[in-house]
Amino acid sequence: VRRHRPQVVLGLLGCMAQSRGARLLEQLPDVDLVIGTQKFHRAADYLDEILAGQREKIVDVEAEAGSEGTIKEHLPRGPGGANGAAARPVTAFVSIMQGCNQYCTFCIVPYTRGEERSRTIPDIVAECGQLAERGVREITLLGQIVTSYGKREIPARDGKSGFVQLLEA
Repeated sequence: VRRHRPQVVLGLLGCMAQSRGARLLEQLPDVDLVIGTQKFHRAADYLDEILAGQREKIVDVEAEAGSEGTIKEHLPRGPGGANGAAARPVTAFVSIMQGCNQYCTFCIVPYTRGEERSRTIPDIVAECGQLAERGVREITLLGQIVTSYGKREIPARDGKSGFVQLLEA
């Protein structure tokens, strides 16, 4: 790729990037960008910095407090369809939490995505409302174990867990 398109930015994002970090640059010298699971929302800024020549290589796999508030799994649809009409998705995915506390033998998630961190109910409800305004009729709530949502952050109220409170909201 570098020989035919030297301007292209090559990057690795996700769990593998999170677990290996800067070692990936040592093993794959053509890679420009390594972003861990809590830094997806910074990808566009990092690409801008590399393309503007401000930075040559970027590795960001550190934990980021508050990053659970930035996760959005659905992607906005741009102009498409006939006559340039915007595509209107009927379904969307909304992440309500990051990480996991289970440490199952076969799973890397707690090591790469960290401990469970839940988004706030008002933030999730606002995102779902915006999606509904855009025509979305079905929303799938995402998390490693969604029934663990809010266990540490949201106290039970009237015998209802944080997840039940979220569903009611």
